[in-house]
Amino acid sequence: MKKILESLTLVATLLLFCPHAQAASVGNTDVSKTFFAGAFFDLPPGKDNQMTKYLVRPASGAAGELAGDEMTPYTEKLLAQEKPLLAKIHLALSATEPSEAAAMQGNPVAVYLSRAQHEILTYSAPGTPNQYLTILSVALTFDIFTDKAAMSQRRRLESIYSKLLVGEQSVITDSAMTAAQLGAAYKELYRKTLHELAGRVADDMDWSRDTADAVFQFTAFNFPSSGPPAEIRQLIESAIGSEGRALGEDAKEWETQRFKLELLHTVNQFVSDELRRQGLSNIALMSPPSPWAQANVGELLATRMGMGRMDSGQPMRLFVDSSLEETGQLRMKGKSQVLGYTISAGLAKAGTSMIAESKLGRSLQFSAGLAARITRPNPGGTPKLMPISIEDKSAKTPSASGAKNFEVLAGVERPTTREIAMDAIRAGAKALAPKIVALMKIIAEDPVTNR
Repeated sequence: MKKILESLTLVATLLLFCPHAQAASVGNTDVSKTFFAGAFFDLPPGKDNQMTKYLVRPASGAAGELAGDEMTPYTEKLLAQEKPLLAKIHLALSATEPSEAAAMQGNPVAVYLSRAQHEILTYSAPGTPNQYLTILSVALTFDIFTDKAAMSQRRRLESIYSKLLVGEQSVITDSAMTAAQLGAAYKELYRKTLHELAGRVADDMDWSRDTADAVFQFTAFNFPSSGPPAEIRQLIESAIGSEGRALGEDAKEWETQRFKLELLHTVNQFVSDELRRQGLSNIALMSPPSPWAQANVGELLATRMGMGRMDSGQPMRLFVDSSLEETGQLRMKGKSQVLGYTISAGLAKAGTSMIAESKLGRSLQFSAGLAARITRPNPGGTPKLMPISIEDKSAKTPSASGAKNFEVLAGVERPTTREIAMDAIRAGAKALAPKIVALMKIIAEDPVTNR
């Protein structure tokens, strides 16, 4: 069964208006002028990297040293079939020459493949043949960048739109899947995930928004101060193995941050869904930061756009402002106030418990508790917990939980796999979203008090 996790974000910009309305004010941020810059991925650390072995090389036909953009031709062919997306944002494909009008005037679109991995579980019982459960996962991000930054003399790009999707596919076979079968399964999951992603982007462009009374951005996802729970640590270590990395502290930190970003997008998705469900068009939710852009897209995108380096020798920068402090300042009652609020979410607890047990097996439940806080950046001081208009501090930190039940046959050890954990976290995020939106509404209705 395939599941799609989407980070459903608004088209948020530097001046809090819909992008079509303010292109002249903040540079070229009109999403109706875009071109496909390419599809990118992290270069593999080792030969056992599942992403390159079972997806990148089979899909691209690349056999030699990788550059990081080998998925571009395959992705471009798939995007060419997404007619609604091409029409909505007027996406130009194959603009390979910097002199082409689309490449010079439009905003670059980049697709980022951040995860492609699988887990294999073997089920065996006396008198019956083994069965193999293979769980594949692919994560894609779609970014639209503006080629100019507001109030800045430096040449850099900022993301004006970002959406993360995670596609999952479970396959049950009587024998372990071969390399060829895995390659075919990965390509199909990539195709389905990109198709879903393109459809969601096209749908977002149909959502008309008013001038925002308040703008918010999810900027951080946190684990407990004692560290990730045991089941989450197991998922982190499993992902490190799929990347072909050695299990060291640097690798753990790298995968932890990647996993946190996916969870951040998870909560962002459900909050954005809730805003749309309630028809709150006066509240803007900016895309979460895209820290991968600087390392993975900058140089290739600079070459594609014909920008190269500035006269001073400084490279073109890609930048996502996570603090919102560069959105400008608004004076209220003689005081200078930062426009915008940041939201942090966190995994308060997670664990597996047994619900029932019999001779045939056990019924288990993985549960996850989430919490969130809204703060307003305070340059030179500690961020302020919002809304100020609520005195009860506990009410400013809403929480919710979600759970996923699963069965384990007698005699079989089944770890908490990625799709079980993500399902529980999604359920928790869905329950948390209305509580976060309720606080956002209070802030938007009284921005003077909540400054």
